[in-house]
Amino acid sequence: MEKTYNSNQYSIDVLYHIGAYENSIHFIFDEATKTCAIVDPAWEPDLFLEKINDKGYTLTDIWITHWHGDHTQGNLALGDHATIVAHDNVRTRLLSAQEVKLFNMKSEPYPEQALPSVTYKKSLSLHINDEHVELIHLANGHTDGDSVVFFRKANVVHMGDHFFNGTFPFVDVGTGGNVFTLTDNIAKVLGLIDEKTKLIPGHGPLADKQDLQDFHTMLVATSSTVKIMAEKGKSLEQIQAAGLGAQWNSWAKFFSEEVWISIIHSSL
Repeated sequence: MEKTYNSNQYSIDVLYHIGAYENSIHFIFDEATKTCAIVDPAWEPDLFLEKINDKGYTLTDIWITHWHGDHTQGNLALGDHATIVAHDNVRTRLLSAQEVKLFNMKSEPYPEQALPSVTYKKSLSLHINDEHVELIHLANGHTDGDSVVFFRKANVVHMGDHFFNGTFPFVDVGTGGNVFTLTDNIAKVLGLIDEKTKLIPGHGPLADKQDLQDFHTMLVATSSTVKIMAEKGKSLEQIQAAGLGAQWNSWAKFFSEEVWISIIHSSL
């Protein structure tokens, strides 16, 4: 567990590389009340409870950045312990069966105890001692229900899956995501942070503003390349054969270049 912020009143800790998709799991420990909030618990809920209990804290809150199972499956085990908070659209999606065709992933409706009981439309303010926590909805980026979590005093931001650090991201076009809107949303976040901000990506290591700027540069360049070729009448297969250019080869970690091109193409 890596500490990203620490004071006499609370701390922010992160577990990286959890589960099959190497998720980042984010803990907020309130020293005054000995309570803990967790962002996007998935894969290993027993491990999370163990770490919280070993420190002498009690889990009281779960904050969810979007509906995907690799960010919400922990709700099934932890929902009885905590209040779940998310955007309106997360609750809506978890109430019904969902599918992510790229991963051949289907999910059944979640039971009541695993659903968000507190939801919001545009933004939601929370307070831990003197820390102002703000969940902001960035619409139609990764999905239709994404939240980015800002810790104003600590200058820490949990990006959810709006940010895959150093790799081509997954954008769930089937549930309201769009590469071009994602790119615009990242530009908005860049305008809200500074060089000292610590960024917790949904996938990948702890990052800073330059890492997010590099991610944005990649999004702009690769999506523009696909859009230009498509406007010239090139088919998806022809664009995949042409490729994006050697400068982006190192970004093909989570996905191949061919898959990333198909995601951009489906966002046109």
